[in-house]
Amino acid sequence: MPKSIMAEGFHILEHPADLGIEAWGESFGQALRQAIKGLSSVIAEPSTVGHSGKRAIEIDAGDSEQLLVRLLSEVLFCLDAE
Repeated sequence: MPKSIMAEGFHILEHPADLGIEAWGESFGQALRQAIKGLSSVIAEPSTVGHSGKRAIEIDAGDSEQLLVRLLSEVLFCLDAE
């Protein structure tokens, strides 16, 4: 199904030296949530992970690209710390 028809989602992009995550949504916030889901799916199988609650994250960024990078870095920190 083309991404333009799907409301939100993510796709893992393979790369010889690393990986990428393509995320989309009907809003920027939905796309960010999908990017987090994509990152989390690389770290652990989603079906084996329970939901432990919500965490507030406050991030300052100059633009949307910097916001995404800082958000995913903070998510990595939180996942590693817990």
